[in-house]
Amino acid sequence: MLSNVLKLDVSGTNWLIFHYCFEIAVESKGVWGHFDGSEPSPPGPQQGDDAATAAAATAEVTEWKKKEKEACHYLIQKLEDSTLTELLHHATVERMWNALTEKFTALSTHIIADMQARFDNMKCPNNGNVRTHLTSLRMKYEELCAVGVVLTDNQYATHIIGSLPYYY
Repeated sequence: MLSNVLKLDVSGTNWLIFHYCFEIAVESKGVWGHFDGSEPSPPGPQQGDDAATAAAATAEVTEWKKKEKEACHYLIQKLEDSTLTELLHHATVERMWNALTEKFTALSTHIIADMQARFDNMKCPNNGNVRTHLTSLRMKYEELCAVGVVLTDNQYATHIIGSLPYYY
């Protein structure tokens, strides 16, 4: 359900989760083809078409435009104004989506690298609260998992041990 999809944060911190949830929600509405380009605009009536063929082609274009507006509506509901204004010059939802994907995929790469570095640098201070440290470590681990970073159990255990004071 689209109402359950959170807005895309302008910083891009929720891009991967947003992208996944938004795609599923829009697919369920039947307009994902407008985003991925698999439902391009039909050609419309051609010169030399008889009246029935021209009317059918016009109806097909009208229906496509209606679905395009519906797809655009779904997208703009989930964008902050500043993000939306960057996309307004694009003529189709597909072009808007491609621009959005390009921008936030690049941003998310940097965000994930930063998250990974913060996780890697977490250390429990000497005489620090180990339980609090382990809770913080677990939360950062879960955040990494949520954005697609995969750590094996051995890697996670090694990181836990390495983050504790030497006397543990």
